[in-house]
Amino acid sequence: MIVTPPPHIKSSKTTSRIIWAEAAVLSPVLALSVYLLGLDAYNTILTSVFAAVATEAVVQKYIARGEVTLSDGSAVVTGMLLALLVPKNAPLWIPAVGTTFAIVVAKHVFGGYGSYVFNPALIGWAFLSVAWPSVMTTEYALPANSLSNMLLESRVGVMAEVSPLLIAALGLLLVSLRYFNWRIPAAYVGTVALAMLLTRGSFVALANTSVISLSAFFLATDTVPAPVTKLGRLVYGFGCGALTVIYSLWGNVLVGSFYSILLMNAISPFVERFTRPEAIGAILQLTGRLKGLRAVGGK
Repeated sequence: MIVTPPPHIKSSKTTSRIIWAEAAVLSPVLALSVYLLGLDAYNTILTSVFAAVATEAVVQKYIARGEVTLSDGSAVVTGMLLALLVPKNAPLWIPAVGTTFAIVVAKHVFGGYGSYVFNPALIGWAFLSVAWPSVMTTEYALPANSLSNMLLESRVGVMAEVSPLLIAALGLLLVSLRYFNWRIPAAYVGTVALAMLLTRGSFVALANTSVISLSAFFLATDTVPAPVTKLGRLVYGFGCGALTVIYSLWGNVLVGSFYSILLMNAISPFVERFTRPEAIGAILQLTGRLKGLRAVGGK
């Protein structure tokens, strides 16, 4: 245990409450996906969430032999997110295998919730993309510069691509409730906007994809791998946005946005280390030493 001096800040926002709030906010996106894509989307979501919950229960009860913590909602959110990352026409075994891999390898191998290094849903997506590229690859091109496409996306590659504005609005709702910190999505979106304008690219075209909204507000903001320092979160969001733009200019925006977050997950501990503020006691001690050196120099 680490004992720290007071004052201690208490809050009613528990980890479980934040996770279930994210699940509730993602529900309209999933509902719209079902409305646009039909029964196939519903089956994909159900399979993904059920596989995540079942895998979590089996690992915690029979392998880790510890407390089963399904009530925290983390497995449900992982299943929901991974369902949004698979193509609309993917067979049902794809989300089942992806969520199982995400829960076992990306989450519990590293110690469970609070200890993993990479976003589990993105690791599940990366595994599926490498293992079955023919199933996971979709024909992807930036949409036309139409503002109407931001309200209801006309092209659907993966299940998340339904409405950029809806996903962004729901993400802003969590930010306004202070369940998510505003620095990461602000730095992410701001970097994308600035870079596209400086390179004379079309920010409207890039913003017209739900992938950017989902990445900025729901994937990059995963509180476990993301930095906790204020400056670190800005640097982290900037890195995610810059890498996304680089991939988008010379490659696939969907693949680029997801891999950019995974790369920033990997260097997040270093970002946090070099943006950690000095303790007040250390600053006072350094000030005292400087005053002592000045006194000696004066004599």
